[in-house]
Amino acid sequence: MSKFEDGKITELVPAQSFTVKSLNAAKLGATDKKAMDAFCKKVSELQRASSAGNAYLSELSNKLKYFKTAIIDAPDQLSGSTEQLAAIEKRIVDVNTKMNGDATLSRREFETVPSITGRIGTIEGTLWTSSSAPTSTALQSYDVVASQFASVLAEIKSIDAEIKKAEVTLENNKAPYTPGRMPVWENK
Repeated sequence: MSKFEDGKITELVPAQSFTVKSLNAAKLGATDKKAMDAFCKKVSELQRASSAGNAYLSELSNKLKYFKTAIIDAPDQLSGSTEQLAAIEKRIVDVNTKMNGDATLSRREFETVPSITGRIGTIEGTLWTSSSAPTSTALQSYDVVASQFASVLAEIKSIDAEIKKAEVTLENNKAPYTPGRMPVWENK
């Protein structure tokens, strides 16, 4: 046990070893607990990465709001920049729909394609509420969502690269500040 205070981590009590014993209260316990644990760790890592990717996508989306204002307020007209930002914004909306589902359709009670976060949540829910081995549905669902997230993460990285290019264009054209963009200045 330790505490974090004034920027320092101080050990309060040295590490103690202990043994955890299962109550064996499960009706259908997993026969291969190591495989179950490994699957749980894979799902946990996928959830961590998808949650971080989702948050980063939100940050990128937020930057675009500032870009629009900066383009309008720039001293020189930035030809093609509004079209470029509109294309990036569309890509962000598409990725967000894949990550989180189509909120517009679901609000109106239409069937929607399962989202990445929804699939991961379903897998986690089945793992948390059961002590048995993962079902073949959970295993297959993991494979599907892992593949979907891999392509979505690649798209987020591509969008990020486009936004970085747009930031360079804004800076080169002396556009007003946007969050996350360091100004370039030389004292002449």
